[in-house]
Amino acid sequence: MKKTFPIYAVLLAMFTACSQSYEEPQYELINSDPPFEIRYYEGHLEASVTVDSSFEEAGSEAFPILFDYISGKNLSQQEINMTAPVTQEPEGVKIKMTAPVIQESNGDTYRVAFVMPSEWTLKTLPKPTDPRLKIQEIPAKKVAVIQYSGTWSTTNYEEHLEQLQDWIKKENLTPVSSPVWARYNPPFSLWFMRRNEIQIDVK
Repeated sequence: MKKTFPIYAVLLAMFTACSQSYEEPQYELINSDPPFEIRYYEGHLEASVTVDSSFEEAGSEAFPILFDYISGKNLSQQEINMTAPVTQEPEGVKIKMTAPVIQESNGDTYRVAFVMPSEWTLKTLPKPTDPRLKIQEIPAKKVAVIQYSGTWSTTNYEEHLEQLQDWIKKENLTPVSSPVWARYNPPFSLWFMRRNEIQIDVK
């Protein structure tokens, strides 16, 4: 396990102890078929870091960079409130020959992001000092979602991703993005109390 994980856990413990609830992106619920939903999200801002890491360790590697930014390590030295969830999605996936989804054995590339609080705009949000960190404006979108609890293992994720993809097909929806993994709890939360989601943009 990488050395970044203990840092990740300690920092998560710090901000969890300081606040009991976090702002979450607002959405309009279009359809509910538990554990599936169709949601409409307005546009929002995200601070993100792209890391070369395994699926299960990407968040651990990216989190300290993102946490430093919202803790005041930015040009304005301003603190930014923590929000939920922390999201993770594949980006720049390494492939062999012409196969579209076969990943190299030396690791994947993942984009890990914090959603910025709604009070900030692209003009007012503090500029990062770390060149690895990017601020991006995410446009409004319609999203298919599956909600589940349990561990953050690759096996658990892939099992629920397959369920979501099957449901999208059954509902005759057209996916237009890579899956986004959303986690709402710190790593020391009991596994059966964790709130996890997988989200896929649809037409």
